[in-house]
Amino acid sequence: RESSEWGSIPSEDVDSRAQGCVQLSWTMNLTAGDNVAVAFSYPYSFYRLQQFLDCIDERKEQLESDGVAYHRSRLCLSADGLRVDMVKIAQGDSVELESPDAFAGRSVVLVSARVHPGETPSSFVCEAMIDFILGKSQIAEELRRRHIFVFIPMLNPDGVFRGHYRTDGCGVDLNRTYTTCGPAQPTVVALKELGQTIHKLGRLHMYLDLHAHATRRGMFVFGNQPTTVDARVDGILFPYLLSTVVPEFELAGCEWAIRNMIRKTTKRSMADCSRVALFNATGGTCPLVYTVESNYSRGFRVVEQLNPGHWGRLGRGLGEALYLFDHFDSPSLWLRTNFFTAV
Repeated sequence: RESSEWGSIPSEDVDSRAQGCVQLSWTMNLTAGDNVAVAFSYPYSFYRLQQFLDCIDERKEQLESDGVAYHRSRLCLSADGLRVDMVKIAQGDSVELESPDAFAGRSVVLVSARVHPGETPSSFVCEAMIDFILGKSQIAEELRRRHIFVFIPMLNPDGVFRGHYRTDGCGVDLNRTYTTCGPAQPTVVALKELGQTIHKLGRLHMYLDLHAHATRRGMFVFGNQPTTVDARVDGILFPYLLSTVVPEFELAGCEWAIRNMIRKTTKRSMADCSRVALFNATGGTCPLVYTVESNYSRGFRVVEQLNPGHWGRLGRGLGEALYLFDHFDSPSLWLRTNFFTAV
């Protein structure tokens, strides 16, 4: 089913009761011949991703005539043998994107999504961001001239294909394996090596790991604790700028605390997640490394339930905020004069 056919069950029609667990129940009035499906959130399948990327492939000639460099390739195969796509976008010649050292001098923005297969909002965010970066706006063109964008839209296709919520085909949470990954986690190994290679070339500008959150409301990011004051300011500035272009984004919900880099969840440390592992691999020098989160349904700054339209706005906003960040003159002065009142 297309996402446009889905809608939220009105909250007043849902009965929730806690008796050692949370139980949801609701009533639906159906007539003969009705075909109704119920899902935890708006679905986004492996098949939909392939359709989306295939449609871009069909536009490649037109994109290239507009000066857009676009290259789709296979990062690796998953443990179940499914394709893990990698999409590169810049301004210039598409052929040059096939080279590991393409467009020397430009920094790289690395984006990944769906390491947790049930977190479908992340795919809507990623899809919208790809569309925005490929677009004809002046902002998109300047971003392409400044950066190379590298997208891994679905890092855990096995879990998506099997209908898992958080794990891969073997029941492993891949986002807790970045310091211990091996042949059984080929997608994590491939992304880890890609990020480290980009950093060693001195070209990693930003890494965004797109997720969804079931317990914390709104849209927000988890950041890290860089080693210098200037880097810490940069790490705070980007979410602030994001809050100015995305009405649903909750700056007050963002965290940069060290505890979110080391605390344990489900017997594993947050140090094993992609955000912290890649940040540590840079020696703590790259401030723009984030886990980007959105609740499935609720925020504080909007009254309506979150849906693909809101997640699309977040995807576009990530590009717009990066453009603003690139043109920001004095982050340290901004922090001293604005941040503590802004939050």
